[in-house]
Amino acid sequence: LFRLSRLNNASLFQNWDCDIENNAFLSTCDTNTVQIPQAYAANSGTFKIKGDKCKIEDNTMAVLKKWYDQATAVDLSAGAVYDEQNQKEFGIMVFGETTGFACSYSKCGSDGKLLCLYNKQFVAFSFVQKSCTE
Repeated sequence: LFRLSRLNNASLFQNWDCDIENNAFLSTCDTNTVQIPQAYAANSGTFKIKGDKCKIEDNTMAVLKKWYDQATAVDLSAGAVYDEQNQKEFGIMVFGETTGFACSYSKCGSDGKLLCLYNKQFVAFSFVQKSCTE
């Protein structure tokens, strides 16, 4: 169970789903082999496999961090509006209606690929920021 804090002090809970993980694993290198359900959202990223191929954590965490860092990629002080070009993966990661997700990685050719699936299609939203006193 993963708990993400939201700006409005509500909590967002997402459960790791083993069925979604299996689908992600089967779809990592070729999304045509096993179709990703149309109701799902997906994030994918490639990375160079460095060092010990059995210790893939650094490579996959770098991809996840890149997606997470999109939260601060755009100055939201003038207006908290979602920017698909610069915040797409982050938006999918924190979409409030998502309750189940999973990620998997595989070696695809000479590179690695991380695929994360989410059980709800992402719908763009505005980032609403509240002060600490609200």
